[in-house]
Amino acid sequence: MSSSVLDYIDEDEILEMARRMQAFKSFSHHEEPCARDYAELLKSLGFEVEFQESEPGRPNVIGRLRGSGGGPSLMFNSHMDIDPLPLETAEGAFDFYVEDNMVMGHGLRNMKAALASMTAAAATLIRAQIPIKGDMILAAVVGELQGGIGTAHMIEQGVVPDYAIVPEPTMNNIRTMHVGNSQFLISTIGKSTWGGTLHLYDHVNAVTKMAKVIQAIENMELSTPLHPEIVHAPRISISNIMGGFTRDYLLWRTGYVPDYCTVVFECRTVPGQTTEEIEADLWRTLKPLQEADPELEIEIEPPPAVYKDPWKGMIEMPPLYLPKDDPLVDIVHRHHVTVNDKEPDSIGYFDPGSYAGADSGHLQAAGAHVLNYGPSGHGDIRKYGKYGVRYDYIMDNARVLALCAEEILTSTFDQLPGNTLRS
Repeated sequence: MSSSVLDYIDEDEILEMARRMQAFKSFSHHEEPCARDYAELLKSLGFEVEFQESEPGRPNVIGRLRGSGGGPSLMFNSHMDIDPLPLETAEGAFDFYVEDNMVMGHGLRNMKAALASMTAAAATLIRAQIPIKGDMILAAVVGELQGGIGTAHMIEQGVVPDYAIVPEPTMNNIRTMHVGNSQFLISTIGKSTWGGTLHLYDHVNAVTKMAKVIQAIENMELSTPLHPEIVHAPRISISNIMGGFTRDYLLWRTGYVPDYCTVVFECRTVPGQTTEEIEADLWRTLKPLQEADPELEIEIEPPPAVYKDPWKGMIEMPPLYLPKDDPLVDIVHRHHVTVNDKEPDSIGYFDPGSYAGADSGHLQAAGAHVLNYGPSGHGDIRKYGKYGVRYDYIMDNARVLALCAEEILTSTFDQLPGNTLRS
């Protein structure tokens, strides 16, 4: 492990970065305080800093270390928004502490620990005075949990790297494939009347009609076959549901028969699967219900329908599929072996992470070579702790990312083929 960049990995500093970022309860729509503090951290390390407002009060933070030219750019990309807390959350979930090789605190797993490791890795280029050719870009983005609105906005603004590593939870395995996420709103339309006149007027309860729709969807078949490598996808589910009076749902007026009910239908998509195919599958499933029940009226709104009030959910997220012979896979693999003195447990498919979308899908769709390689995991919670990340995984992730950055950013385009989008 003899390399100048590794001499500048400071484990105490990485731990402090993780603590500093984890202290912000940056749930979706509330990332700005974390973003502003992260920008100050980047400035103190020597990076140029740019804010990009994906939405009012929701800035991405783009840090850049400019190269001399002639080589590919590299981005490390992490989201600042964190997962919501479930009902059974234990008291003290946000307490930050280190115990038995675990760094604990809600938000670290997805993905403040990775934000710290990637930042420390990139900073080694400055401290070691590495003469880089391509730009080093750090992207701390908003709204990844909403389908990647921050990264999608960043791409629209023209920030697209040649290479990117997104340190999503992989337990330092090399994940080159994951599903996309396509969400539809499916609504049933009823006919309302006041509860006191049920015996006098015709009425259609949109909520009870939706029960038929849900049952049919649970048994529907997709026209896209299971993927040969992401073996449990595509897959479908019904998530949120809302029903009430009028298209505004008016939940406070319970004395009327509900005449509008909506569910969120989600499909975890595989490469090649289209929104149009999914919508056709839905209508193929639901049309027979309508033929059997003349009172059943259905609306289907395709993506990005859920990204509006009152849902404010997600935009569509593309899947990722990077060939295993891509040069980026080789680079990360070699440096993983250098740091860990062993092979990663997996290259390519990673269970269960391959069944989650990530900003890497947006980056690949924009033309970047991109994969996932991060310190945390969504695996056995009993083993790794509900809110924890292994200390050694965080530090090893920083070392691998630093070595990858040094190799990629000191290479020319001829030495390391990049895409045609020169950042």
